[in-house]
Amino acid sequence: MKKIYFFTIISLIITSCTNDETKSENAIEKTSVLNFSSLEKMDQKIDEISAAKTEMESKTAQKYTNLASTSQSLISKNSISENLKDYHSDRLKNIYDLREKTKFISIQSVADEINSLKVLDPDKANKLFLKHEKFLKKNEFNLAVTIFENRTAEVINTEGKVTLNGKEIDFTISFPQDKTGKYIGDEAMKTGLAVMTTDGVYRVYFTAGREKHKDDFGVTFFRYYTEFTSYIFDPITGFNYYPAIFSANTASHAGFSQSGNNPLADFAFTMKFLSGYGSSSREIGGQKWTAYQPEGGYLKASFVVGAQTSPYFAGHILSCDFQYNSSFLPK
Repeated sequence: MKKIYFFTIISLIITSCTNDETKSENAIEKTSVLNFSSLEKMDQKIDEISAAKTEMESKTAQKYTNLASTSQSLISKNSISENLKDYHSDRLKNIYDLREKTKFISIQSVADEINSLKVLDPDKANKLFLKHEKFLKKNEFNLAVTIFENRTAEVINTEGKVTLNGKEIDFTISFPQDKTGKYIGDEAMKTGLAVMTTDGVYRVYFTAGREKHKDDFGVTFFRYYTEFTSYIFDPITGFNYYPAIFSANTASHAGFSQSGNNPLADFAFTMKFLSGYGSSSREIGGQKWTAYQPEGGYLKASFVVGAQTSPYFAGHILSCDFQYNSSFLPK
């Protein structure tokens, strides 16, 4: 099973201009197109960028999930907005720093920027979304996501382009939208609610799904994953990403079975949930040649939110312990 590890020096991860990349040396070119010699090289670059973002997010998240600074005293509801602004200001800085290091602006970077500007400058966020709406959608939390498969959006430019040996490749999601018209996400993805405060202000969701890939011979393979994602509700801007400490018990697992199997049958394999810091934490497995779908599983985990996120759960640890079915509902 493959795991995305944190790296200590981002500059060692994000390399300078190489033969596999076409980009400006001295300035960030919004229309630069990354060119890769193989799909394997492209996947490697996606993993490198994802790891760099994870490290940046983890460091930022620790500023807002530090138990040493926890206070049980109540704060005003207005503080939710103020602390959201602080977090997303830091997150926006990370986005711009990564662009400067890579000399490249991906469509995923634009979606990330919009989701932070949604808190800091809603009008600017809306204008940016409309500018790039050809390649963006809104999910069920009214947050921007791209229309591209898996994590390919990390290497696709703002005009929806990436090339393989100079030939443009289309990674637009081909499976249909759900009945709400919202973007579904990764293939065969299922999501359930892990924890929620009594007032509904803070929520953590757990997810299992698969990414669809092709190797350099055109053969399809899959990578399976589990993920935690945390949100906080702000009365002004709605739901937004907010960091937490995700602590999953080692017994926690998501089960997968082959499509069409009896749901009560044994899982073909299981995957653990990844502990960590941030607004999300994803565990990705190695490649498999068979298409499986997420089924039931077991989730035992705790989630720590910083002291200054809500007057109702300042300094509290939210936890869950339940088996769940194929609909991702507690049994």
